[in-house]
Order: sequence, then structure tokens, then C-alpha cells
Amino acid sequence: MNEWWSLMKHYMKPKSKKNYGQPSLNSIVIRTSDIRSMARFYERVIGLIRLQESKDKVTLANSKSLAPLIWLDQKEDIRRDGGNRLHHLGLKVDSESSLIQIANRLAEAKIPITGNGDNDYRTAIYCKDPDGHLLEIFWEKAPKETQTIPSRVFKEGECFEFPMQDLFTRKVRSDDFYDQDPQFAIGQLHYQITRLKEEKTTLFYHNILKCSELESLHPKSMKFANANGLICITEAYWQPDLRKTEQTILPIFFYPHLSALSQISNDLTNQGFSHEDEKGLILAKDPYGFSYYLTTKDFPLF
Repeated sequence: MNEWWSLMKHYMKPKSKKNYGQPSLNSIVIRTSDIRSMARFYERVIGLIRLQESKDKVTLANSKSLAPLIWLDQKEDIRRDGGNRLHHLGLKVDSESSLIQIANRLAEAKIPITGNGDNDYRTAIYCKDPDGHLLEIFWEKAPKETQTIPSRVFKEGECFEFPMQDLFTRKVRSDDFYDQDPQFAIGQLHYQITRLKEEKTTLFYHNILKCSELESLHPKSMKFANANGLICITEAYWQPDLRKTEQTILPIFFYPHLSALSQISNDLTNQGFSHEDEKGLILAKDPYGFSYYLTTKDFPLF
């Protein structure tokens, strides 16, 4: 009898929600009215390759991994510049030499570099794609304590004495030894909105999507981390144009399995967030009207 009651109590316990960890923002969809110009720019200037192509869709990927990074989707009558909008998209490259390659190709194509930044932890350049999206292309520097000198094989009898100071001060990167094609990741999405809704924003991004909330030094800004990079949401200081607009860049969050999507779908419903739900794919809207695809790595999007 006691064993039966213990078994019943076990199954009568309320099920606790599993923590599936941070999602991965591996790729984005860009809606464009000029798919050919956009494909040429991201292929020839930025350095992606065309993985698949049809009349109204182009899939662009990293050259080595062949993992899709950008899905171009042909749409007519694209409208922009409303109250809530994406300020810029951050593309993270794997090395300083990759950033230099892209800067050189921008110069060769006579595409203006509209800004740059360089500090202790990253180097960045800014430019615009043919549709006018502001891009931040950046390289994250390794922390000084993790910068190491690679091992070296010495010939017999070769003198290997050298100043120890050089060992600890000089920085050696893999790209100093061989050239490689740039490898990209979606490093940042920076949204600009008319009014910050802190509680709703935390509820959507942290509680439901499982992104980690980080401290933001900006008084009217919030910052969330996924497995790849950051989502920043900043309230504008000026009164922007409040005309309704269509979102042209849709991020895609990847989760480990379908049970995570089931939990997220229930949470979105319970908290009153607008979303469309199909098996293996959710299209959800945040408190500002920005849409996200939520799916698993094995689910074919297009």
C-alpha cells in the first residue's frame, strides 16, 4: 500500500518546466524587393556563397560549414522607417584578416564605410546593403589572458633561445599563417523603439525565449544574450515617424528539440503574445511588433 501511494504522489506532482538553455540565433530572413542586387552584395562583397536559389528565394551560407546564414525572400512594396525598427544588424567574423578582406572589397566596390570602431575587445566597420540596412561587421578580440603562442617544432641543433618578454607580449593569430575565407555569425540585433516596456520585454525574451538578460549601461536600453550574440533594444531620444511599417529582417531562433517549442507556445499563449504555431515552427511577435521564427535545427524552413 505504501509503495502504491508513493508512486501516486510521484505522478501527481506538478510538472516543472525544463530549462532548455539559450537558443541559437544562427540565421535570418531578409525580405527584399530586389533579390538579385542583395544576393550579389552578400556574395561578392561580404563573402557568403549561394547555397540554393529559386525565382523568389536565395539561401546564402558560410563557405566552409555550408550552414545557411541569410535567407533572401522576394517581397514587393517593402516599407521601412517607422516608429519601431531595426537600427542595425551585426555580423561577427572569425578573424581580423577577414574584416580587412571585407573592408577592401567594400572599397573596390565603391561602397562607403559609414563608420568604424576599435577598442580593447572588438574592431568594427559599418556599411549599408543595397536595401539600406545598416550593417556592423565586427571581429571580437581574444582576451589578453587567453592569447597564446602556438607550439613550434625545432630542428635538431637549432637554437631556440629568444627573449621571454616576446613570448608574453606578442600576439599570434591563426590568420597570420594562412589565408581563409571569412566565417560569419549573427552577432547582434539592435532595435530602436519609441517607448521601452521593461516588464513585457523581460517576460518575452528572458522568461519565454530563454535569452539571458544582461546589464545595460544605457538608461533606456535592455540587452539579452543568446548562444551566438546579443539583442539590444533602445528607446529613441527623438520622436520618430510613427507610420506602420513592415519588418524586413526576421531572426530565426533554433532550439534543441520540439518539446522546447511546445513549452514556448504554451507560454506565449498564457502571456498573451501574438504567435502563429505549426508543428516545428512558431512565428512569434515581441512587445514591439518584431517577429521571430522559432524552430529546431532539423526543421526545413523553406
